[in-house]
Amino acid sequence: MSNDLKLYCKIFGERNTGTNFLANCLKKNFHIKLLDDAGLPSAAHQRTFLPELRDRRARAEWREMVSELEHRRTLRSDFGWKHSAPPIQVMRDSEFASSTLFLYLVKHPVSWIMSLYDRDYHNILSKPDDVVAFAATEWVLRPRDNIGRQIVPSPLCLWNEKLRRYRAAIAEFPENSILLRYEDLLTDYQGQMAKVAEHFLRRNDGPHFRLLESSTKKEDLTYEDYQKKNERKMMDCPLELLDIVDQFIDSDLAESFQYRVSDWRKAIQKQQKIAE
Repeated sequence: MSNDLKLYCKIFGERNTGTNFLANCLKKNFHIKLLDDAGLPSAAHQRTFLPELRDRRARAEWREMVSELEHRRTLRSDFGWKHSAPPIQVMRDSEFASSTLFLYLVKHPVSWIMSLYDRDYHNILSKPDDVVAFAATEWVLRPRDNIGRQIVPSPLCLWNEKLRRYRAAIAEFPENSILLRYEDLLTDYQGQMAKVAEHFLRRNDGPHFRLLESSTKKEDLTYEDYQKKNERKMMDCPLELLDIVDQFIDSDLAESFQYRVSDWRKAIQKQQKIAE
């Protein structure tokens, strides 16, 4: 086992896939050094600069500018922004890659687009009034997305591009890469943490891995709350959204991650019949 131990851990995952949730689960259970971009300066630091920017758009642009700088600053040391497509060439060239466990966190495209609609991080376009229209609206990419394109016809194209790159990175570094699905963290937490346990020393010797007792976000949610929230998404999902997801998602790619839109369609139709 000692030969499998890693010094560092790098999480890659799209916005709203649970990267903060996973990071805090790891820190609660393992002696682990997480690599990440530093993100925005502290709130106090921001207050020093932002009072001069009265316009809301100007403030958002300033934050984006700093985020881009932070991505470039940490690219060679910490592999950059956690939401970016993995910088495979940087990883090849890095002297730290062999000492790093790369975790790739993914989420079902339907629940992901619903989460992105609720929290459309880094979206610079006006957000439509409903999730169906949002899923069919263009999305402007940031340079740090590392996709090589400036705009895509739907945020779901972003999901496609990132998962393609995750798959390529896993193939490039199979010995120190682990794929985790957000849904599996909520249904098989112990099993998913056990995968990581092969590479880091545990903080406790008990038979079970520790659960989060509070949220990584402002809602102060427990692990059980996350489970219920994920289940409610299926109940709240309009059938029209599934048609949009089917239109934009690469179905073969989704299937390779064991994701099917048809599973959601069957479950929603079943719920509707019960409601009748």
